[in-house]
Amino acid sequence: MCGRITTYDQRARKGDIHWPATVVGSRTLVRCPYAYDQPFYAHRDCVLVSDLQSSKWNDVNVTRCPYSPFRQAVDRLAGFLASISRLTDRVLRYS
Repeated sequence: MCGRITTYDQRARKGDIHWPATVVGSRTLVRCPYAYDQPFYAHRDCVLVSDLQSSKWNDVNVTRCPYSPFRQAVDRLAGFLASISRLTDRVLRYS
């Protein structure tokens, strides 16, 4: 049995995910924290360790989970600023 645990990927910033205790050999699906009205889930497997005496969680898979709203806003702002910069460069080049 893999115990309850909460994960947070600092790099991806896709939110806290609370994993329930899970039986060895099972995959657990948990709704993504920032999915809101979308059916997106994170998953991870509970596996038996090679010593056959203990269990462990495999890595979390959050590839289908959206980023936090703040992260999305920052990414959009960065894209907008890059567009403005390219536009400014063109205007200055042809002035």
